Amino acid sequence: MGSLAFQSNLEFWKKSLAVNWPVAKTTNQPQTMPGHYDLVLCPINEQGAPLVLTDSAGHSFIAAFTKDELIFRIMRTHTLSELAKADCKVGLHGQIARQFMLGDLVTRFQDSKQPTVIFLNPIKIAQHEGHEYIAEEIIFCPILDPLTKKLMTTTDEALALLAISHEDMARFGIQIVFHLITNHSAPEDKISREAYLKAKIQELSFMAPRIPMKRGSGSVLCVILNLDNIMEEMAFIRHYKTLDPYADVLFVTSALELLDGDMNVIPYDGNQIDTVFSPIIEWQRNQHP
Repeated sequence: MGSLAFQSNLEFWKKSLAVNWPVAKTTNQPQTMPGHYDLVLCPINEQGAPLVLTDSAGHSFIAAFTKDELIFRIMRTHTLSELAKADCKVGLHGQIARQFMLGDLVTRFQDSKQPTVIFLNPIKIAQHEGHEYIAEEIIFCPILDPLTKKLMTTTDEALALLAISHEDMARFGIQIVFHLITNHSAPEDKISREAYLKAKIQELSFMAPRIPMKRGSGSVLCVILNLDNIMEEMAFIRHYKTLDPYADVLFVTSALELLDGDMNVIPYDGNQIDTVFSPIIEWQRNQHP
Protein backbone atom coordinates (compact mmCIF):
# COMPACT_ATOMS: atom_id res chain seq x y z
CA MET A 1 0.00 0.00 0.00
CA GLY A 2 1.42 3.39 -0.96
CA SER A 3 2.05 6.01 1.70
CA LEU A 4 -0.74 8.34 0.55
CA ALA A 5 -3.27 5.50 0.31
CA PHE A 6 -2.29 4.33 3.78
CA GLN A 7 -2.73 7.84 5.19
CA SER A 8 -6.20 8.04 3.62
CA ASN A 9 -7.25 4.74 5.17
CA LEU A 10 -5.68 5.76 8.46
CA GLU A 11 -7.95 8.79 8.66
CA PHE A 12 -10.96 6.55 8.00
CA TRP A 13 -9.88 4.11 10.72
CA LYS A 14 -9.31 6.94 13.20
CA LYS A 15 -12.88 8.15 12.67
CA SER A 16 -14.12 4.62 13.33
CA LEU A 17 -13.11 4.83 17.00
CA ALA A 18 -16.19 4.84 19.25
CA VAL A 19 -14.87 7.84 21.16
CA ASN A 20 -15.63 9.95 18.06
CA TRP A 21 -19.27 8.87 18.00
CA PRO A 22 -22.32 9.86 20.06
CA VAL A 23 -22.59 6.23 21.17
CA ALA A 24 -19.39 6.10 23.20
CA LYS A 25 -21.38 5.18 26.31
CA THR A 26 -22.52 1.95 24.67
CA THR A 27 -19.09 0.45 25.24
CA ASN A 28 -19.67 0.86 28.98
CA GLN A 29 -16.15 0.88 30.39
CA PRO A 30 -13.68 0.16 27.55
CA GLN A 31 -11.76 -3.06 28.00
CA THR A 32 -8.05 -3.02 28.73
CA MET A 33 -6.00 -2.81 25.54
CA PRO A 34 -4.55 -6.31 24.97
CA GLY A 35 -0.81 -6.74 24.52
CA HIS A 36 1.17 -9.21 22.44
CA TYR A 37 0.63 -12.16 24.80
CA ASP A 38 -3.02 -11.52 25.72
CA LEU A 39 -5.94 -13.58 24.38
CA VAL A 40 -8.66 -12.15 22.17
CA LEU A 41 -11.71 -13.79 20.59
CA CYS A 42 -12.13 -13.67 16.80
CA PRO A 43 -14.95 -14.70 14.47
CA ILE A 44 -13.69 -17.50 12.23
CA ASN A 45 -14.41 -18.88 8.76
CA GLU A 46 -15.22 -22.50 7.85
CA GLN A 47 -11.53 -23.39 7.99
CA GLY A 48 -11.20 -22.03 11.52
CA ALA A 49 -9.09 -19.05 10.46
CA PRO A 50 -9.80 -15.47 11.60
CA LEU A 51 -12.53 -13.97 9.43
CA VAL A 52 -11.66 -10.88 7.38
CA LEU A 53 -14.62 -8.50 7.34
CA THR A 54 -15.08 -5.90 4.61
CA ASP A 55 -17.53 -3.00 4.52
CA SER A 56 -19.29 -1.77 1.37
CA ALA A 57 -16.54 0.82 0.76
CA GLY A 58 -13.89 -1.91 0.62
CA HIS A 59 -12.27 -1.29 4.02
CA SER A 60 -11.17 -4.62 5.49
CA PHE A 61 -10.41 -5.49 9.11
CA ILE A 62 -10.24 -8.31 11.63
CA ALA A 63 -12.68 -8.22 14.55
CA ALA A 64 -11.27 -9.09 17.97
CA PHE A 65 -13.16 -9.14 21.26
CA THR A 66 -11.91 -8.97 24.82
CA LYS A 67 -15.08 -10.62 26.19
CA ASP A 68 -17.09 -13.40 24.58
CA GLU A 69 -20.46 -11.71 25.15
CA LEU A 70 -19.40 -8.75 23.01
CA ILE A 71 -19.14 -10.73 19.78
CA PHE A 72 -22.81 -10.31 18.91
CA ARG A 73 -22.14 -6.61 18.39
CA ILE A 74 -21.30 -7.49 14.78
CA MET A 75 -23.90 -10.19 14.17
CA ARG A 76 -26.56 -7.67 13.24
CA THR A 77 -26.93 -3.96 12.48
CA HIS A 78 -27.57 -1.60 15.39
CA THR A 79 -29.06 1.87 15.04
CA LEU A 80 -27.41 4.75 16.87
CA SER A 81 -30.50 5.32 19.00
CA GLU A 82 -30.60 1.63 19.89
CA LEU A 83 -26.97 1.65 20.91
CA ALA A 84 -27.62 4.57 23.21
CA LYS A 85 -29.98 2.37 25.24
CA ALA A 86 -28.49 -1.12 25.03
CA ASP A 87 -25.15 -2.72 25.82
CA CYS A 88 -25.58 -5.45 23.19
CA LYS A 89 -24.53 -8.20 25.59
CA VAL A 90 -25.69 -11.61 24.37
CA GLY A 91 -24.33 -15.11 25.02
CA LEU A 92 -21.68 -16.53 22.69
CA HIS A 93 -22.40 -19.37 20.30
CA GLY A 94 -19.20 -21.38 20.58
CA GLN A 95 -19.00 -22.42 16.90
CA ILE A 96 -18.44 -18.98 15.40
CA ALA A 97 -15.33 -17.78 17.20
CA ARG A 98 -12.01 -18.95 18.62
CA GLN A 99 -9.45 -17.53 20.99
CA PHE A 100 -6.08 -16.36 19.68
CA MET A 101 -3.09 -14.84 21.39
CA LEU A 102 -2.86 -11.36 19.92
CA GLY A 103 0.73 -11.97 18.82
CA ASP A 104 -0.32 -15.14 17.00
CA LEU A 105 -3.17 -13.28 15.33
CA VAL A 106 -0.74 -10.61 14.13
CA THR A 107 1.64 -13.26 12.78
CA ARG A 108 -1.14 -14.85 10.73
CA PHE A 109 -1.40 -11.68 8.64
CA GLN A 110 2.28 -10.77 8.36
CA ASP A 111 2.47 -11.96 4.75
CA SER A 112 -0.30 -9.63 3.59
CA LYS A 113 0.56 -7.04 0.96
CA GLN A 114 -0.56 -4.23 3.24
CA PRO A 115 -0.91 -3.80 7.02
CA THR A 116 -3.98 -5.54 8.43
CA VAL A 117 -6.15 -3.64 10.88
CA ILE A 118 -7.78 -5.23 13.93
CA PHE A 119 -10.93 -3.59 15.29
CA LEU A 120 -11.17 -4.22 19.03
CA ASN A 121 -14.72 -4.84 20.27
CA PRO A 122 -16.36 -3.48 17.08
CA ILE A 123 -20.08 -2.75 16.69
CA LYS A 124 -21.96 -3.01 13.41
CA ILE A 125 -24.09 0.09 12.85
CA ALA A 126 -26.58 1.37 10.30
CA GLN A 127 -24.31 3.04 7.73
CA HIS A 128 -23.57 6.60 8.76
CA GLU A 129 -21.13 8.95 7.02
CA GLY A 130 -19.52 6.00 5.24
CA HIS A 131 -19.04 3.94 8.39
CA GLU A 132 -20.62 0.54 9.00
CA TYR A 133 -18.55 -0.42 12.04
CA ILE A 134 -17.16 1.44 15.02
CA ALA A 135 -14.57 0.07 17.42
CA GLU A 136 -13.29 0.69 20.92
CA GLU A 137 -9.70 0.61 19.67
CA ILE A 138 -7.56 -0.24 16.66
CA ILE A 139 -4.49 -2.49 16.48
CA PHE A 140 -2.12 -2.78 13.50
CA CYS A 141 -0.50 -5.96 12.19
CA PRO A 142 2.89 -5.04 10.69
CA ILE A 143 3.82 -7.02 7.61
CA LEU A 144 6.81 -9.26 6.97
CA ASP A 145 8.24 -7.58 3.94
CA PRO A 146 9.14 -10.24 1.33
CA LEU A 147 12.26 -8.40 0.16
CA THR A 148 14.03 -7.67 3.44
CA LYS A 149 12.25 -10.17 5.72
CA LYS A 150 11.77 -7.40 8.28
CA LEU A 151 8.59 -6.37 10.03
CA MET A 152 7.48 -3.04 8.62
CA THR A 153 4.47 -0.78 8.58
CA THR A 154 4.90 0.12 4.91
CA THR A 155 6.99 -1.27 2.05
CA ASP A 156 7.48 1.85 -0.08
CA GLU A 157 11.26 1.86 0.39
CA ALA A 158 12.17 -1.58 1.69
CA LEU A 159 15.63 -1.40 0.13
CA ALA A 160 16.68 0.88 2.98
CA LEU A 161 16.75 -2.16 5.27
CA LEU A 162 18.78 -4.57 3.15
CA ALA A 163 21.87 -4.01 5.29
CA ILE A 164 20.16 -5.65 8.28
CA SER A 165 20.30 -9.43 8.34
CA HIS A 166 17.22 -11.36 9.41
CA GLU A 167 19.53 -14.10 10.68
CA ASP A 168 21.44 -11.62 12.86
CA MET A 169 18.20 -10.37 14.37
CA ALA A 170 17.27 -13.96 15.20
CA ARG A 171 20.76 -14.62 16.63
CA PHE A 172 20.40 -11.70 19.03
CA GLY A 173 16.74 -12.39 19.74
CA ILE A 174 15.99 -8.73 19.10
CA GLN A 175 12.50 -7.79 17.93
CA ILE A 176 12.25 -4.74 15.66
CA VAL A 177 9.35 -3.23 13.73
CA PHE A 178 10.52 -0.65 11.21
CA HIS A 179 8.63 2.48 10.23
CA LEU A 180 10.13 4.57 7.42
CA ILE A 181 9.62 8.30 6.95
CA THR A 182 11.38 9.49 3.80
CA ASN A 183 11.22 11.96 0.95
CA HIS A 184 9.71 9.30 -1.27
CA SER A 185 6.19 10.79 -1.23
CA ALA A 186 6.92 14.14 0.41
CA PRO A 187 6.00 17.21 -1.67
CA GLU A 188 8.63 19.87 -2.33
CA ASP A 189 6.31 22.86 -2.01
CA LYS A 190 6.85 24.39 1.46
CA ILE A 191 3.21 24.67 2.50
CA SER A 192 2.28 21.23 1.16
CA ARG A 193 5.38 19.71 2.72
CA GLU A 194 4.60 21.16 6.15
CA ALA A 195 1.08 19.71 5.99
CA TYR A 196 2.46 16.35 4.83
CA LEU A 197 5.04 16.14 7.63
CA LYS A 198 2.45 17.15 10.23
CA ALA A 199 0.21 14.33 8.98
CA LYS A 200 3.12 11.88 9.19
CA ILE A 201 3.80 12.88 12.80
CA GLN A 202 0.12 12.36 13.63
CA GLU A 203 0.24 9.01 11.82
CA LEU A 204 3.20 7.86 13.92
CA SER A 205 1.56 9.11 17.13
CA PHE A 206 -1.56 7.09 16.29
CA MET A 207 0.20 3.91 15.18
CA ALA A 208 2.97 3.55 17.78
CA PRO A 209 0.64 2.68 20.70
CA ARG A 210 -1.29 0.24 18.51
CA ILE A 211 1.47 -2.08 17.21
CA PRO A 212 1.98 -5.31 19.22
CA MET A 213 5.64 -6.13 19.89
CA LYS A 214 7.00 -9.54 20.78
CA ARG A 215 9.27 -9.55 23.84
CA GLY A 216 12.89 -10.17 22.89
CA SER A 217 16.37 -9.30 24.11
CA GLY A 218 15.26 -5.91 22.82
CA SER A 219 11.82 -4.84 21.57
CA VAL A 220 11.89 -1.69 19.48
CA LEU A 221 9.80 0.28 17.04
CA CYS A 222 12.58 1.76 14.93
CA VAL A 223 11.63 4.93 13.08
CA ILE A 224 14.02 5.55 10.19
CA LEU A 225 14.07 9.24 9.26
CA ASN A 226 15.52 10.08 5.87
CA LEU A 227 14.28 13.56 4.97
CA ASP A 228 17.72 15.11 4.32
CA ASN A 229 16.73 17.94 6.66
CA ILE A 230 17.80 17.58 10.27
CA MET A 231 15.24 20.08 11.59
CA GLU A 232 12.39 18.22 9.91
CA GLU A 233 13.69 14.94 11.27
CA MET A 234 14.00 16.32 14.81
CA ALA A 235 10.30 17.23 14.73
CA PHE A 236 9.46 13.51 14.78
CA ILE A 237 11.62 12.66 17.78
CA ARG A 238 9.61 12.57 20.99
CA HIS A 239 8.17 10.08 23.44
CA TYR A 240 5.52 7.86 21.88
CA LYS A 241 3.49 5.40 23.89
CA THR A 242 3.80 1.73 22.98
CA LEU A 243 1.20 -1.02 23.25
CA ASP A 244 3.49 -3.35 25.20
CA PRO A 245 5.22 -1.80 28.25
CA TYR A 246 8.57 -3.48 27.54
CA ALA A 247 8.83 -1.89 24.06
CA ASP A 248 10.34 1.49 23.13
CA VAL A 249 10.54 3.78 20.11
CA LEU A 250 14.01 4.67 18.79
CA PHE A 251 15.00 6.84 15.85
CA VAL A 252 17.69 6.69 13.15
CA THR A 253 18.35 9.98 11.35
CA SER A 254 19.72 10.55 7.86
CA ALA A 255 23.07 11.28 9.59
CA LEU A 256 22.86 7.68 10.94
CA GLU A 257 22.56 8.85 14.54
CA LEU A 258 20.58 6.56 16.84
CA LEU A 259 18.42 8.59 19.25
CA ASP A 260 15.90 7.94 21.99
CA GLY A 261 12.73 9.99 22.54
CA ASP A 262 14.66 12.58 24.58
CA MET A 263 17.04 13.14 21.65
CA ASN A 264 19.84 11.44 23.57
CA VAL A 265 22.35 9.78 21.27
CA ILE A 266 22.86 6.04 21.75
CA PRO A 267 26.48 5.43 20.68
CA TYR A 268 27.14 2.47 18.42
CA ASP A 269 29.75 1.17 16.02
CA GLY A 270 28.24 0.62 12.59
CA ASN A 271 31.09 -1.55 11.30
CA GLN A 272 29.31 -4.73 12.35
CA ILE A 273 25.79 -5.63 13.36
CA ASP A 274 26.89 -6.93 16.78
CA THR A 275 27.99 -3.44 17.81
CA VAL A 276 24.70 -2.00 16.57
CA PHE A 277 22.32 -4.38 18.33
CA SER A 278 24.27 -4.65 21.61
CA PRO A 279 24.01 -0.93 22.53
CA ILE A 280 20.27 -0.99 21.78
CA ILE A 281 19.75 -4.00 24.02
CA GLU A 282 21.86 -2.48 26.80
CA TRP A 283 20.04 0.85 26.53
CA GLN A 284 16.66 -0.84 26.83
CA ARG A 285 17.75 -2.89 29.82
CA ASN A 286 18.59 0.36 31.58
CA GLN A 287 15.14 1.75 30.72
CA HIS A 288 13.35 -1.33 32.08
CA PRO A 289 15.45 -2.63 34.99
